[in-house]
Amino acid sequence: MADFIPPGDDARKTMLTALKAKIALRGPAVGLTPADITAIQAKCDAIIGRIDDKAAKKLAWQASVAAADTGNAADLADLRASIAAIKTNSGYTPEIGADLGVIGSAGSFDPNTYKAELISVEQTGPNLVTVKFGKAKGNINGVHVYSRMQGASEWKFLARDTVPPYVDTTPLAQAGKPEIREYRIRAVINDEEIGDYSDAAQVTVS
Repeated sequence: MADFIPPGDDARKTMLTALKAKIALRGPAVGLTPADITAIQAKCDAIIGRIDDKAAKKLAWQASVAAADTGNAADLADLRASIAAIKTNSGYTPEIGADLGVIGSAGSFDPNTYKAELISVEQTGPNLVTVKFGKAKGNINGVHVYSRMQGASEWKFLARDTVPPYVDTTPLAQAGKPEIREYRIRAVINDEEIGDYSDAAQVTVS
């Protein structure tokens, strides 16, 4: 028997909002008591409330991440300029640099300049897109995966993934109609995005 509860928070909220309203009208005809109807409506309210809370917190988190990335990028650039100036001063010595912790080792991993490695993006099943990525030889914890429809300006955050590959199960915008999607990723260390976004890659999904 097909599940009558649709996948996805938006579709579920629509379904539960209608159920809450109509169960009061239809409930008595199928043997529900007022207490039964109230209990079902309370369940609908609880689920809708959690969906709304999750959506609000997700938006707040995304705004916080964007603000942190913008602010940190500017301040880190200023710090690099300040340290570069210090290193040109006649009083600067390697000992001072080592004590300040501003000497990088040759070939060392730099989280500020690391560009996320998007290896491949391909459809691996109906409505399934497999996103393969590198982990900088263990120097990053994982990646944030973003996607958008071809031609769209806004990138949509999909998920954080720590073990490659990431599999996107987002359904087609219009059932049965193939669409072209673009994907990109950004590395994460200690819950914060670092470095640069990967190059974008596109795939036709059907």
